[in-house]
Amino acid sequence: MLALKNIVMTQSLYDYLVAQAEPPTGVQQDLIERTNALGDVAEMQIPHEQAVLLTLLARITGARSVVEVGTFTGYSTLALAIGLPAGGTVITCDISDRWSGVARAAWRDAGVEDRVDLRIGPAAETLRALPDEPAIDLVFID
Repeated sequence: MLALKNIVMTQSLYDYLVAQAEPPTGVQQDLIERTNALGDVAEMQIPHEQAVLLTLLARITGARSVVEVGTFTGYSTLALAIGLPAGGTVITCDISDRWSGVARAAWRDAGVEDRVDLRIGPAAETLRALPDEPAIDLVFID
């Protein structure tokens, strides 16, 4: 059995991590606030420092095709789309379109709406229906 590996995140370590991350853009900050206004369900949104990491991963891998499972209000989708070059695509799937209006507005306001392909339905069905080409460069399962 493999030993569990984890990083102890002390407050000072977390403060350092957050200080190294670029601050949210205006669109990201608005989306954070709109999502937090939803109440307890807002816990499904990734924190901004994880969004910074997703943008960085998309950039440094040269990703052009990304698949994301779990869209919610679109914050992680936005982070991934920001990291893609023009012509890149994030295929994001969610079981519900309940919050897709919030997500689409943020993607539009950030100028990345053309990089996002939102698919509603069970993720297993969405993933099975993906073509073999182009290859998927990056996957985020949230």
